[in-house]
Amino acid sequence: MATEEESVFASLTTVGKLNKADSEAYLERINLPASLLSEPPSLPLLRKLQYAHLTSVPFDSSRLHIPENEFETPEAVVELRRGAAYELGRAAFDRIVKQRRGGYCFVLNSTFAGLLRNWFLVGENAGKVYGAVRQDPAVAGWSWGPVSHEVLAVGWEGEPERYMVDVGFGDVLRRIALKDGATSDSTNPSDCYVLRHESLPLPPTASASLLHPDPAKYFIIYRWSTSLPLANPSDASSGFWTPLYAFQLQTVLAADFVVMNHYNSTHLSAAFTTLLVVSRLNEKDGSRTTLQYRVPGEKDEDGKTFAQLLTTGGKDAKQNEPQWIDMKTGPIKEVLVRDFGFKF
Repeated sequence: MATEEESVFASLTTVGKLNKADSEAYLERINLPASLLSEPPSLPLLRKLQYAHLTSVPFDSSRLHIPENEFETPEAVVELRRGAAYELGRAAFDRIVKQRRGGYCFVLNSTFAGLLRNWFLVGENAGKVYGAVRQDPAVAGWSWGPVSHEVLAVGWEGEPERYMVDVGFGDVLRRIALKDGATSDSTNPSDCYVLRHESLPLPPTASASLLHPDPAKYFIIYRWSTSLPLANPSDASSGFWTPLYAFQLQTVLAADFVVMNHYNSTHLSAAFTTLLVVSRLNEKDGSRTTLQYRVPGEKDEDGKTFAQLLTTGGKDAKQNEPQWIDMKTGPIKEVLVRDFGFKF
């Protein structure tokens, strides 16, 4: 239950929990009524909160690349890694709720956890992302990045199951029970997910056992990858299961997330320091609109660079023709406001 006390943001000795005023502001941000604060915890409520977040708050790496003051200079050329690191806690809340922008996993999931604790018991866990995104591990092999992702484990009194919840990955992961073999569908008719509890798959090399001399089981979320509408996931000829990420059910403290967040915001090997991406699920039809640019990107004959704006998926599994956005702050800002609801 939300209270009138001040919001608490995660620290060395506390977990984050939003007060009544901040919770009401968060619910307004994701287009839900404040009256939900008086509802008891339930699976339908959890589903409603997660879906509202996914359709309202974008996945967003723009802060890493565009200095805030350059948005006032429309002709400034956008170059990667010239922005600022993401901040957690109150700064993350303000970015999402007051500035109506987004972030990546540590920003989104940690702030969402502070809202969820009005109803639910929430654990914040860390995971490692599969290295060959959307590829078949039978072909691409098994490789894993460092521990650099946050995922939530959600439960409540009287509910025998706990659920994996993630609003900070990009795929439309609905809540999924934390047990081996649990499944989840998606807004895309060609997508579904399965959760496995197993040893971390490693490449079949002599050194694999040296990498993990003390093997432990992970929860690994797999996505069914196919270009066809989902008919029978057991039909291996129509697609393949590709892992998204692996995590262990072990609550991670705020100090550890600060370290992981610093890596994601600054390290040259981190995914988002070399990728400008802003992406949001569209409530109307379940499609996804994404603005993205990665070096070297698209260039015209004069050497000007362009970001891609594209809408894909949804109930009709559509893919529109991409729009090419000049990599200057003026055109990029226009897209951020028009398509993703940013406030400046």
